Amino acid sequence: MDDGYGSVGLAAALLAEFEFPWSLFVVSGFLDGPDPLWWDRDLDPERLKCLPDAERRRFVEGAPVPPDAPGAMSWQALRELSGAGQVEIGNHTATHPI
Repeated sequence: MDDGYGSVGLAAALLAEFEFPWSLFVVSGFLDGPDPLWWDRDLDPERLKCLPDAERRRFVEGAPVPPDAPGAMSWQALRELSGAGQVEIGNHTATHPI
């Protein structure tokens, strides 16, 4: 699974039920954060992908956040998943620039 959205717990429960090993790659700067990942904002993600990271960050900063933007999982939830033993956790950058 990818990025560390809060909804990962739903899939984790199903995978645990069937004792299926899996991997989770988290964006460490997204966890516990109040802001969604940049492509979950009310912006054109395809246009933003072409911008250098620093320019994209300036453009995204302060952009509207839709009320239904998916939220991040917490560090505590990540620790609990780690302790369950069926998941291998890896880093997927701190900010997921692209």
